[in-house]
Amino acid sequence: MDAEESNQRLATAFKSMGASSWTELDTLQKKATELMSRTTFDDEAIKDAQAVMLTFGNVTGETFDKGIEAALNMSTALGTDL
Repeated sequence: MDAEESNQRLATAFKSMGASSWTELDTLQKKATELMSRTTFDDEAIKDAQAVMLTFGNVTGETFDKGIEAALNMSTALGTDL
């Protein structure tokens, strides 16, 4: 259920923020899976973070990717959730 909910939150944010102008939903989902393999966070948590980041409509492309990775790094360093 968590996986479906995080996928839905990401898809809703993706659609409502017009992210299709700079990426594809499938690309974000694949990136979450890739980041999961390199971090201690599961892909559901990463997708939820991506959904939140999408609400900042001016954070796109490489800046978006770097922002997600920075959030992962900060959460790891502080020992907190994303």
